[in-house]
Amino acid sequence: MAKKPETVKEALPLKAVIYTDGGCRPSRGIGGWGVHGYFYDDEEPKQGSGCKSAILTNKGYMPSGKGKPINVKSYLDGRGSLIPESTNNQAEITGLLKAIQALLETEVTEVVFRLDSKYTIEGATNWLAGWKSNGWTTSSGEPVSNVDLWKKIDELYPLLVEKCNGKVKFIHVDGHSGELGNDTVDLYCGMGIVAGRKGLQVDEMKITDSYRDWGN
Repeated sequence: MAKKPETVKEALPLKAVIYTDGGCRPSRGIGGWGVHGYFYDDEEPKQGSGCKSAILTNKGYMPSGKGKPINVKSYLDGRGSLIPESTNNQAEITGLLKAIQALLETEVTEVVFRLDSKYTIEGATNWLAGWKSNGWTTSSGEPVSNVDLWKKIDELYPLLVEKCNGKVKFIHVDGHSGELGNDTVDLYCGMGIVAGRKGLQVDEMKITDSYRDWGN
């Protein structure tokens, strides 16, 4: 089990933009998940992010010249493998779950999630309450798919909403569209899949200051 990042408390209290993703190759097999995002405050940025292709805003990575830059304080990055077998949807839900678990270890006050999985977004924001009230069955009476993962989301997501006083928002993004944040979590998913194919059970999550890189 991955250790809780010792640097988490350095990021408090801040707002966050978080990308998550998950996938399998093939569609049922070794899976991987990825989380990437950043914490920021309301101060005026004193310097750029160092990224030439995009700027960091309160809504996510935007093309240079579109949007107002923010003062990024730290980054959240996570990746993991799902073995021996998973599905695309299970991996997608796991990515969101891992992000929620990490955010609950901080004093974040506002979160924007950016996902390319409409299934995960709709499940978390629109379908979950109905599934639960129906005894974890769908409107047609069928058992809810991936119910164990959804029950974990049902347990933790309301805690995040409460922590943020309701300021939690989901935005759908097109996958493989060139958006830097989405491309990053897609890369992390691939790394998780590669590790899983080698038999490695990877589960990593860390927060680093904006002036430090992954290796420090």
